[in-house]
Amino acid sequence: ESGCCIGELKNLNNLTGRVCLSRLENVGSVHEAKEAQLQYKPNMTKLDLKWTDRIEWENVEGDDCQEEVIQQLRPPKELQDLEILGYRGSKFPTWISLPCFDKLTRITLFKCENCQLLPSLG
Repeated sequence: ESGCCIGELKNLNNLTGRVCLSRLENVGSVHEAKEAQLQYKPNMTKLDLKWTDRIEWENVEGDDCQEEVIQQLRPPKELQDLEILGYRGSKFPTWISLPCFDKLTRITLFKCENCQLLPSLG
């Protein structure tokens, strides 16, 4: 399926409520992920980060790239609900444990099969 470039979110700072980013294995570069500037979207309260099943992956970067991509998809501190689905990296992003996410009341981690440690949440 053809979709939009994640960097097109850059100037959409008034996004409100739930934002769902799917097929993240297709993000072309770490720079592209950083361009989304999710942390500057204060009205976003729920974020879904979704990767498809590995069988469907074609011509995508390795798991190391996915770790760098998710690191750049840091949400705003106002986020209340986070879902990470099908993530193939071996570690979760460092931002998930930051104390500034004190409004985060729900986290769903599903099919994150390569991650061996849960993030510390406080």
